[in-house]
Amino acid sequence: MLHEAGVAARMEREGIRHSGFFFSDDDLMIRIDFHHLTGKRVMVYGQTEVTADLYWAQDAMGTNIIQGVKDVVINDATSSSPNVEFNKNGERNRLDCDYVVGCDGFHGVSRSTIPKEKRREFPMIYPFGWLGLLSRTPPENHELVYSNSSNGFALASM
Repeated sequence: MLHEAGVAARMEREGIRHSGFFFSDDDLMIRIDFHHLTGKRVMVYGQTEVTADLYWAQDAMGTNIIQGVKDVVINDATSSSPNVEFNKNGERNRLDCDYVVGCDGFHGVSRSTIPKEKRREFPMIYPFGWLGLLSRTPPENHELVYSNSSNGFALASM
């Protein structure tokens, strides 16, 4: 998708190509060679890096991305001319829109503002919690390691 969007150059330079991964279950560790099995590889490239590349592309197109806003209100969501109001740096602003897409998460303003009959939700609820730890250390392995044990599941990523 980054290739289609024209923002894959940095990913191609800095991403890490993988042909497989390791799966560990207590004392057993096996390698799954998906390149051998499927003929395809994957690219390890962080979500924050993807976001940075997409922001760069929007900047290059002259898009005005507004961040750090407060008190967001969606008005006239069911009309042909909805608008969004918000506070930025103590000043009230208004954006007139052709349509409004509420991608602000479960607790965002969209769920309470866009009428239920006009809203299409795509929920994804997982039966577990996730804790990520970041460190400035060399990778544990040259490929991803998924580990399962009686203590839980872990991923050693990059």
